[in-house]
Amino acid sequence: VPPVRRAVRCSVAVCCVLYLLIGLVGSFAFGSAVNSIALCSLPLKEPLTQLVMLLVGVSVWMLTAIVAFPAVSSAEYLVKMCMGSSYRSGIRMWLVVVIGAAMVLVDAFVPTKIAFTLCGALGLSMGAHVM
Repeated sequence: VPPVRRAVRCSVAVCCVLYLLIGLVGSFAFGSAVNSIALCSLPLKEPLTQLVMLLVGVSVWMLTAIVAFPAVSSAEYLVKMCMGSSYRSGIRMWLVVVIGAAMVLVDAFVPTKIAFTLCGALGLSMGAHVM
């Protein structure tokens, strides 16, 4: 759909420019004094910082279901294609459990720097695929 493709390209371009601009300003302002995860640079003894950390955690937790929905739908479609006529409708619940357990295991055992790099690479490749 050409109008949607143009909107996607424009939104990806705006996001890239904003990310680069914010990163460059932060890099020039603070240099190497900032941790790799910027939220870890904030003083956690202040109530406002604790509130920001709580809100970030809650928003990430709530977004997990929204982000995982297409993954579950795609996995269900793949299982449906592989199983053919022996596909049962109750398998979606098990897919949610397996994908959730995989997310917890990756979060528990993959270092944060590596996970952020992998997520960034996956996001960029998906953006390139959509464009």
